[in-house]
Parts: sequence; structure tokens; C-alpha cells
Amino acid sequence: MKFHTKKASFGLCIVFLAILLLLTACGNTPEQETPDTINDNLEYQEDIDLDDLDIQWVTLDIEHEFLRFEYAGEGLYLLEAIFENGDSQFGFMDGTGTITIPVAFDHANTFTDGLAYVESGGRNFFIDPTGAEAIDLGEVTATPFEFGFARIAHTSMQEIEGGVALVHSRGLIDISGDVILPTEFDDAGAFENGILWAVQDGQYAIFDSSGEQITPHEFDHLSYAGENLIIAQRGGKSGHIDRDGSVVTPFDYDTVGSFSDERALVIIDGLSGYVDLQGELVIPLHFAGAEHFSEGRAAVSPDGNLYGFIDTEGNMVIDPIYEEAWNFEGGVAITIRLVAQGLTQVVTLDRYGESVLTTPVTGFFRWRDTRIAYNDPTSGAVGVNFHLMALLDDDGNMLTGFNFSDILDFHDGLAVASRPSNYTLYYGLINRHGATVIPTIFAGLAVDDNTIVVQSFDTDPDTGAVRSRVGILALPDDAATRQPDPEEWDADIV
Repeated sequence: MKFHTKKASFGLCIVFLAILLLLTACGNTPEQETPDTINDNLEYQEDIDLDDLDIQWVTLDIEHEFLRFEYAGEGLYLLEAIFENGDSQFGFMDGTGTITIPVAFDHANTFTDGLAYVESGGRNFFIDPTGAEAIDLGEVTATPFEFGFARIAHTSMQEIEGGVALVHSRGLIDISGDVILPTEFDDAGAFENGILWAVQDGQYAIFDSSGEQITPHEFDHLSYAGENLIIAQRGGKSGHIDRDGSVVTPFDYDTVGSFSDERALVIIDGLSGYVDLQGELVIPLHFAGAEHFSEGRAAVSPDGNLYGFIDTEGNMVIDPIYEEAWNFEGGVAITIRLVAQGLTQVVTLDRYGESVLTTPVTGFFRWRDTRIAYNDPTSGAVGVNFHLMALLDDDGNMLTGFNFSDILDFHDGLAVASRPSNYTLYYGLINRHGATVIPTIFAGLAVDDNTIVVQSFDTDPDTGAVRSRVGILALPDDAATRQPDPEEWDADIV
């Protein structure tokens, strides 16, 4: 189980509040402290006793203005110490708050494929989770590994008319550090099926995983379509090709999409239909509007005004009577129906068009093992407002009020959630039953296995200086099964 709060950018004034969103503190030597208050402006949680949380506060033996952390993989957290002059240094700590890789890099990324890209003293290299150098890149820069390959780039100065310009030449390496595509392309990358691509003079070509070129540089653009196929654009038209470069869906279409339920959306002159994995047009170009398939259904509009749903054979299984429609998630789709002039109604449908959720929500989405609804219960306005979220059970019953600005990364029945207070977001941990596991009072929170890392900011009452720090606490044994306090959400349920 690995999840964490989203990153935030740094700035001044109002952006300082963004710093409070996700800047997180950390330390080198564990040191138990008991703060007088944390985020004491959260009136709805004034009675929280921090001693009950058994937080082990950690300090970092390095002068800094702010600290930030994020989960980095391999059981480690990436730390960024930001100094008064705006410079930063990076390092890594483990779940006990111990600095396992010193905060000494000029730049660092999280671990992917067991390696992290770092920069130090003009040198660029990858390290393993022990901090040992694994791949020496010299002056060549790199991106994190993805699908077993990392992009590398060589930067040089070239004369152009009227001066000079920085030119970036790109290639690929594998996790052994072997150069698979040399740094001689405008861009390069890898698809999840192991096929590589590179751009030269604005044209794409595909290569196999050993770097052997499969097609000429003849495509205007390439992207992965799923099902081991590739979306390709050539000469203003689009089609699908396979990993050998052979044409599967002919280049007859203005647009082709990715595959889902073995169907891909295709468009000619504004009319939409669907092809199968062999590139055959199996659902004719009958629709003025259409979306991709999800859970055996696709939202389509015969006239461009009202939407219904078809199955994978093209049969209209839900009549087109809806002003708007979204794809199915977890067996339910959100639709909007016009009920009177200027008035609309949100309707949640099952795969056969029956209304299944009666909770008044603007919409919802499925996130692993629960449903998350979003709404503005005070205005009743139709329109997605991601600053008001709640948990629903599978029958559509409210498990929490619309109290959360975001509910992130459900894993093993737990999710990081944020609540707004005085224009600032605070983070905690909830479970799929709607129970609070860790109160939403922290400036940042991350979880890895059985360890929770939290951040708080404290203001020195004498100097006004903001102190950033991190705390470590254990995940409660009943975290995933705990039931909510019956009084916890009573005032917020709508």
C-alpha cells in the first residue's frame, strides 16, 4: 500500500498557502516532541488530543527555510530542503525518519524500476535504493525510467541565424545503462508494449526493444492504443498499426481512438463509429457525438443533442434522452436530463438504463473499492465541483458528508483525504466505511505499508517564523475496518 498527497508549487503571498498544502518536513534523528497546537484553526477538531496519535517528531540537522517530501518508492521518501535563497538540496529517508541517502543532491527524482535519477556537482547519474551509483551519465541528462527505458538528452549550443540556440538531442537507455537509441533524435520514448519510438525532422518511426528500426520516419504522430496496437497519424489521416508497423486500421479516418472493450472510436467528417481489433468498421459512422467504450457501454448521440448508450454490437440499449452522459464506472453512469425549460436533473443509471443511486449528487466516480460523489449541496447547481466530495456505499448511501476537497489514492480500503479550512487544505486518512483513521489536521500526509508520515507547520510566537517538521506514526491495526462514530457526520449528511 503506497499513496501520498499531491505535489504543490512554491510562491509568494497567496501561493504561500499552496506551500502549506503539501510541503512536508522530515528529519535525521528521531526526537519525541509534543506541540502545543497543530492547525488550531480547525474548529471542528478542537478536541483532538495529539498525544493519542503517538507521533514521533523528527528533526533534520540542516539549515532550511522549508521542507517537502513525497513517497519515492522502495520504502523511501524523497526529501527537498529549500533554503532562504531559493536553492534546494535533495535526499531520501525511510519510514522511521532516518536519512538513508544524504540530503546532498542538486536534483533528484523518485525511484522507478528500482533506480532514481539524481544530479550533483555537474554530474548526472542513477542511484539504487542504497544510494550507490548504478548508471553514470556524465553530462547527459535523463528522465525517470518508464516501461524499462529512460530518455536521455544531450544539450549543445548551435549557431542559428541571429545568434545561438540550445539544441537537445534525445535517445533511450535500458535499466542496465546500455544505450538503445543514441542521442541523435528530436525526441524518443517507449510504449508499454515494449515498442520504442523516435522523432527525426518532425516525423515518427518505431523501433523494437533492442533499438532495431521497424518503420521509416513517416508518421506525423504516434501514441499507444492498447491491445498491442498503436495510433498513427500520416498525411492528415489516422489509423492503427501493430508492433511490426503493419497497418491494421486503414488511414481513412480523421481521428482514431484507443481500444476499450475491443472497440476503438473512429471519426470521419464529424460522424463517429467503432472499429474492432482487426480494424474492421463494426459499428457504422452513424453518430454525431460519441465516447469510448467502458464496461460494455458507450455514450452516443445520433443527432448531436441528446445522448444514450450502445453495447459493443452497436445496439441502442439506453434511449438517447439525456442532455449529457459520462462513461460507466463501477456499473453506474452519470447522466443529466432536461426536466423543464432551464431545469435539469442528475440521473445515475445502471447498464440497462435503470436509476440506481438516489443520493442527490452532481456526479461520482469509482475509485477501487468505493464510490466518491461530488456535489454542491447548498446551491443545488448542476456542474462538477471537485471541492466538495463524499463517500457513498454501493447502494448510494452517504457514508460521509460533502466535506472533502479531495479523496486520493484508495488502497486496501484507505485513502488520503483533504479538508479546506481558512483557504488552506489539511490532510488526514479515512477508510472506505467513512471512518476517520487520522484526523485531517496535517499539511501533508503519506502512507507506505504500516507507516504514516505527516507534516505540520508551527509559527514561532516571538519571531513569526514558520517551522516545518515531519512526524512518524504507526498505522492503527483497525484502520481498514474501523466504523465511523455515529455523530461524526450527522451534521454534514445531506
